[in-house]
Amino acid sequence: MTPRLIGFVSAILLMGVTAQAQLLYATSYSAPVGEGVSQGLAFNLLDETGFQLQDNQLGGNDWRADLGQGPAFEWVGWRFAEPAIDFHFAQVERIGSIRLGFARNETGRVYVPPVVIINWVFYAIPAGAIPPNSRGFVTLNGPWTTDLMRVQLVDGNNQRAVLLDEVQFVAVPETGTAWPLGLAVLFLRRRVS
Repeated sequence: MTPRLIGFVSAILLMGVTAQAQLLYATSYSAPVGEGVSQGLAFNLLDETGFQLQDNQLGGNDWRADLGQGPAFEWVGWRFAEPAIDFHFAQVERIGSIRLGFARNETGRVYVPPVVIINWVFYAIPAGAIPPNSRGFVTLNGPWTTDLMRVQLVDGNNQRAVLLDEVQFVAVPETGTAWPLGLAVLFLRRRVS
């Protein structure tokens, strides 16, 4: 391999290292409280702590499972509603993508919504985005530059539930330091040869 090629490959590798995804966290969010046993459900799907959607605690493939804090504790869920959740950030952020953690279990009438509206823009969710009887993330790509993100889950069928365990905001990768480092490696390789 020539020194020039080694330098080019090194620059590309350094770009990959410095451009890793960084999660952003809202300072607060407001959402419908979810549903619980008082609404006739067998499981409590309320946002009990007020920050369950950004606490990095994921539900299990069986959304009803007790993972240590009670059955279905990790999930916030809604029936008969199309909840809008407003995430507030301390400053204007550059958000590259949003990851929404959903449960899917048709026998339990738990579905992934076919549409998500983010800051008044519609995003269609493919029917098979999450396999049956499991949990998973749906990723929606921006970018957005804002201090307020409104995420609305639109199902259109009020006979089933939507369950959400986590909302992750991924920052636009910072690649500004990758090129100078890559060029430095290239320069050093040329001086050595």
